[in-house]
Formats: sequence, structure tokens, C-alpha cells
Amino acid sequence: MKSKISNSWMLPKKNIPIPLASSDQFRKILSAEKTPNIEENKRFTITEESFREGFIQELDGYTINEVEKLKKELKVSSEKEIIKGVTVRRLTPLKIDEQHTEHLFIHLHPGGHIFGGGEASIHEGILIAALANIEVISIDYRMPPTHPYPAGLEDVITIYKELLKKTSPENIAIGGSSAGGGLAFAAIHQLKVLNLDLPKAIFAGSPWVDLTKTGDSHFTNEGIDHILISYEGWLKEAAKFYAGENDLKKPLISPIYGDFTLFPPTHLVIGTRDLFLSDVVRAHRKLKQAGIIAELNVYEGLSHIDYLIYSNIPESKEIFKELNKFLKQYLK
Repeated sequence: MKSKISNSWMLPKKNIPIPLASSDQFRKILSAEKTPNIEENKRFTITEESFREGFIQELDGYTINEVEKLKKELKVSSEKEIIKGVTVRRLTPLKIDEQHTEHLFIHLHPGGHIFGGGEASIHEGILIAALANIEVISIDYRMPPTHPYPAGLEDVITIYKELLKKTSPENIAIGGSSAGGGLAFAAIHQLKVLNLDLPKAIFAGSPWVDLTKTGDSHFTNEGIDHILISYEGWLKEAAKFYAGENDLKKPLISPIYGDFTLFPPTHLVIGTRDLFLSDVVRAHRKLKQAGIIAELNVYEGLSHIDYLIYSNIPESKEIFKELNKFLKQYLK
């Protein structure tokens, strides 16, 4: 007689120490953090308009302050442009690396598909421009609830088509972190459908490639990721806002469910405490199974996009140094 297989394990409460193998700077940051509260996070809602707007304003306000500091500190200029009705910002470092003189990085910002727009959208793009010494076009794509899927994806495709008129696809990289990384994957799926020449490289930092609660780390890292904390709460609601009436598993919404054949070489970044760890591991497997060059770079102790929030830690500097090496290797 077969024994019944349990569908879950119930574990006792565990003490999770600060990651001993992380950098001293990052361990000091985590030591000052309070323990993430899963139940409080589950109660946190963004369905109420006034509450959602306050949440977005607070996050974007903090990021805009960081943007102004970074532009001065890293000497990156920002020029706003409107291309075919889509807002972009051209980010130019003080000096462009001679190996990147013909190259262009298309940047898609993080923010759960609901925040991080406007001036806040270029935070990560500034780091890429300055630390890789490459010109960056950061797309301020439309977002829900006013503009759910496919508005943001359409903006990315529009800009890519326009850039192709002056720049060879072999000189173009695309990517970003979190929602931006997921959107980059979705864009490749769509460009394949449109039979357009693909960019030569992808950067996907902790990409949100699956908007469902499927990956193992959504359970094992719940309450350990000190940034996202849990899928239950605002993140789950943001997924619904973005998808609208569409199935969350639609490949252009959750690109993990798409076909990864013909994808460009891909540079993946994730941390061991990231809620999205399993989803990124799954994306890496799908890329490898499709015969695609894919680098999976895992950093000890990092939660979701810690490398952007704390951009001065050694882990962050190493991430962008490795990205630059990758871009030089695969761009023409």
C-alpha cells in the first residue's frame, strides 16, 4: 500500500543569522535592519488609490533624490527625449569606453510594473552608464493601473524599432532589474514574433519572469528577503494590475513560460535571499536547454535588488564590473 505523500513540510521557527560570507559593508547594513514581518506585509495593500499613490510617491521620491546624487557623483548627463510618443532619457557618461563607442544599452527600469517612472526611472541606468562607460537609453514605459499590459511592452518595441534605424542590433544590449529584466525577456519574445533582428545581449538582474507564486524560493525565502518579504501583499496586487484581464502565465507577461530559442547571450544576476531566486534559476535552465549562452551570477546574502538600493557595497560594484565584461564580450 502506497503511503500518502505530503504536499508541504512544516518546519519549526529558525534563527537566520546575518550572512557571514557577505561583505563587511553589507553585513553592517543587514545588522541594522529589523526582522521582516510576513503578516504585516500580507496586509499591505495597493488596491486603494490614495494609498497606492502615497506608496509610489514615497518610493519614487527617495529614488529621485538618489538619482540627483548619482548624476553628480558619477558625472552622468541625462537628456529627456520623446520618440514616437514614448519618453526616454539618454544617459551619457563623462567618458565612453573606446570599446563601447558604437554600442548602446537599452535600459528598462525596475518597480513592479507600477512605480519607478519619471526621473526615478534612470537610477539603475546611471550606474550602468557610469560603471560600464556606455551610452544608455532608459525607457520611461507606461505602467498600470492606467496603462496595463501590453502598454509598457509596446513602448519598448516602439523605441527598439526606432533605434534600429541608426544602430546595428549587433551593437545593442537590452535589460534591467526586477520588472525591467522581465520586460526585457518579454520584449525578446515579441521581437521574435515580429521577425525583427534581436539585440546582441541581455542583462537581467533579479528579473520578474514569473508573475505567479510558483518558484520554490517564494516559499523558502519568504520572510528572509528583506525587500520583497512575500508575494502575498502589494506584489501579488501589482501582478494583477499589470496583467489586467490576461492570464498571468501568458509568455509576454510571465516570460518564463515562453520559448527561449534564438535568445541572445544573457547575463543573469540574483542573490541567495531573493524571493525570485528560483524563478531566475528556472529561466537559466530554460535558456541552457534552448542552447543559449547564459551566465548565472549568484551573490551571497543579497535580497531583491540590494545591489541597486545599496549601490556602494562591494557586491554592487562587482555586479556592474562583470556586466561590463559581458557586454564587451558579446557586443560587436
